[in-house]
Amino acid sequence: MAIEWREQLSIDGDVIDADHRHLINIVNRFESLAETFDDMSQALEILMSLRLHAKTHFEREEHLQRVSGYSFHDAHRQEHNELIRKLEGVIAQAENTDLRGLRELSKQTAQLLHDWLVDHIIRSDLRMKPFVAAMKTEARKLERLDDMEIDWT
Repeated sequence: MAIEWREQLSIDGDVIDADHRHLINIVNRFESLAETFDDMSQALEILMSLRLHAKTHFEREEHLQRVSGYSFHDAHRQEHNELIRKLEGVIAQAENTDLRGLRELSKQTAQLLHDWLVDHIIRSDLRMKPFVAAMKTEARKLERLDDMEIDWT
């Protein structure tokens, strides 16, 4: 079940939302291919891309939180660290999975990524809304994640 962007997920109407849309696209891509992976290389490529973009997004989001005086910055950073640890665990598991376990692992991973991203945005990121005005000036200096090159082949 693909994640669909809706306005209730909007944080700032700008860079954070664009980052979230990009991450959603990566998760949706993984999910749409989860049952058709023929080998782990394509799954790993998407997962590694997700890790790179998630880390980049988390660093950017944490920077914006610091400059805006966001009250929950430390707890939010710890949550980001935990999410990256989970993703790295999935990647390690995928690297050690044979073709027989690939499809099941892919389905489980797709659900985990779906729940992880939606839950994080709704439970944690929406708390940033009162700080958005202070974030916007700094956010204008950041390049969008969707401008970063990704080779999906």
